[in-house]
Amino acid sequence: MSVKLQLIEPNVGLYCPEIPFVFNQNGCCVHEIFRILTGSANVRFPNSEKIINLSENQFIGKSWRSSNPKNIFNLLFSDSISIDDYKDLVVNLSRSESDFFCKLRDELLLCLVNKKNKRYTESFLYLYRILELMSVAFPMIYASTQRGFQTSHDFLRALITNEKDGELAVLQKAIPELSKGSILEDLTFDFDISGNELEFIREIKNQINICIKPHIRSLVFEEDGDILFHVHFNDMAKFIVTCRNRIFHYRIKEKNVNLGAIGGADRFFHIIIDQSIKWFSLVLSEVIRALSRKYI
Repeated sequence: MSVKLQLIEPNVGLYCPEIPFVFNQNGCCVHEIFRILTGSANVRFPNSEKIINLSENQFIGKSWRSSNPKNIFNLLFSDSISIDDYKDLVVNLSRSESDFFCKLRDELLLCLVNKKNKRYTESFLYLYRILELMSVAFPMIYASTQRGFQTSHDFLRALITNEKDGELAVLQKAIPELSKGSILEDLTFDFDISGNELEFIREIKNQINICIKPHIRSLVFEEDGDILFHVHFNDMAKFIVTCRNRIFHYRIKEKNVNLGAIGGADRFFHIIIDQSIKWFSLVLSEVIRALSRKYI
């Protein structure tokens, strides 16, 4: 009897991909993750016929149901490697790092299913668990792609500047190294508040300004329009951690978000969850691209 969420083919246009680009026993967990992120997966709840369509492409924020591995491959790699190289990459990674990527896939499913069900606080908590899961693994994986022992050693050593730093602090320091020299280095994330009443917008801006902004140097408010604020790519890990701490911790010496003033945590996380998942998707893609240099 299954107790896990089960991935099933959407069969859009009666299309069914070939092995290993399918789900479950004949698939591979790394490609499954990208199918989930790009919106070509359906999910069945355990011991029921309830099905949820994960049809949103998290990279572009729109419905995108293509199960064709060539379309997913082109989104991730463009012309940098061949589709056969990509096949070898996801198969080898899924075998060598199966435990890590299977855990990542399962947490991601829970994150996106809860987002689809408009349970935004729960969705955020699963995303935060993903950050904790990848906090040391991603920097270690990325370091292994660097040329030469000394380069890998220098990269990892630069991440540890304080013995008291936790694992998430390591991830925060790794992100600028990951984005260096890529298009991610100049990317910012826009947080949309369209559809919300003015009173709520004023109050949540006030809460973010008092409790979150002092910790995030790149957080900039917009004066007009649907975008409330922006955060730079390199600050997103710290932003997500700060949001979690200032909402779920209640430290006397810190400014904590007043959830009563904004109508609860769900309204807060509704604003930040989409861009936070997009950021994670881009980080994962960059790590996989780096790994392609090692495995191909």
